[in-house]
Amino acid sequence: MLSVFTALILSLFVISFASATGITNICLREGETVYFSECNENMDDYICSDTSCQLCIKEVSSGVYCPTDGCTNACLYIYSSDQNSTVALVSPESDAKMLPGDISFTFQLSLPSTLDRCDLYINDKREKYATTLSTTKTLTVKSMEEGTYEWRIECVEKPAYGGDKINSASRMLYLQEGTPDENDTNDTAADITLTSPTNGAVFTGAQQLSFAFTVPSEILNSINECSLYLDNAAASSITTINTNNQISYNVAVAQHTWKISCNNGTYASETRSFTINAASSGGTGGGGGGGGGGGGGPRIYTASNTQIKTGYTQAIKKDEKISFSMVVAVNNTNKTESHTIIAKEVKNDSAKLRIQSTPIDTDLLIGEEKKFDLTGDGVYDLSITLNSIASSKANVTAKLISESVETEEETTGEEEAETEETSTEEESEGDTTGITGASVGIMDRIKSNATVIIIVAVIVVIIIVAFVSSSKKEKVKEVKKE
Repeated sequence: MLSVFTALILSLFVISFASATGITNICLREGETVYFSECNENMDDYICSDTSCQLCIKEVSSGVYCPTDGCTNACLYIYSSDQNSTVALVSPESDAKMLPGDISFTFQLSLPSTLDRCDLYINDKREKYATTLSTTKTLTVKSMEEGTYEWRIECVEKPAYGGDKINSASRMLYLQEGTPDENDTNDTAADITLTSPTNGAVFTGAQQLSFAFTVPSEILNSINECSLYLDNAAASSITTINTNNQISYNVAVAQHTWKISCNNGTYASETRSFTINAASSGGTGGGGGGGGGGGGGPRIYTASNTQIKTGYTQAIKKDEKISFSMVVAVNNTNKTESHTIIAKEVKNDSAKLRIQSTPIDTDLLIGEEKKFDLTGDGVYDLSITLNSIASSKANVTAKLISESVETEEETTGEEEAETEETSTEEESEGDTTGITGASVGIMDRIKSNATVIIIVAVIVVIIIVAFVSSSKKEKVKEVKKE
């Protein structure tokens, strides 16, 4: 009886020891590789292509691993994180000169999954931040005024990757309005005046547009070149300048801004916006300017699936509608829902819109964007931006999106300070509970092995009780025989 008990204990001990040392469930970070070819040259290496991976291996010699199975839930990091993410600035370009207004700052990241957040600093003050990161990211600061700015991006690694700060280089940005020539004695000379396209104009299909402008006669002799700037980038120029001028240029489907700058910005126009929609594949329209619909009722503009996914822009007046469809998942099946955006009221600087079939009423100011959860699943499905208002029409852009309602990507002012404070608390909490990858893995293994030890202890107790009980019964029998 004792020999059976001893053998059982030894076998359990061997099993426990093997599960703790011979076979290991490892954690891999994005881009890390286990070189199984070192174990067997005919075997493919394993590369983790996701944010994190788990893999069951057996170490056959120092640093040489073979695939296996039978791992517990424990997880260990076998590699140190010696490859850091990098941050590279994309736009605006270094020493860029731009007009004041909404400025977009774009940067690129390597290994974005290793980063917890990225902050945009302007003149050493944090202006925007992002926690949902991708290889290319853009943060926009609205209504920037004239001035000289130095900007950079600072990112923070996730605690499991060390929590270090990753900084980009710095760039200078100069924002200034177009001003008259300082040597011009006529202080009342007017700047360049745009004539067409009108602000908020809408066209259908990629095409060549003529950008027309006038030059005041009092400064005509002072100008030797005028350039068309499309989306803040020089597109085309002319050197023969008259009172009435135009520059033709091929423009793609998108929402655009344009202006005219003469003599390298000595004279400049205002900035206007216009939109080119994709050509409609049929039905009651998708692009096009305005005008009443058929049958005498309010016009309905229909956005195709492609248009609403990439951003559909249309000018609508009171009671006109934009119709679109979206696919939603219901009980593991896809279902198509139809919605409309109705202009309930159009004012000089705002518009009241209604989204049906939900319905949702919302007020938008010019330049404002709002996001909406149409299905009630905690995810924003639609964004609407009021681009401009002209001739009692609201020029809006509607786009299907998929963003978590709980994640606020960008905040400013008091909201930003609040978010930053919360973020700091969360990071502190992460430091006290998570430590880093290797420590977490070790703790998990200890917990897993503790479970094995407890099971072994219970079995031992049961066997001892059974053994003692059996011994007592033998003694009782012997006493009765006597």
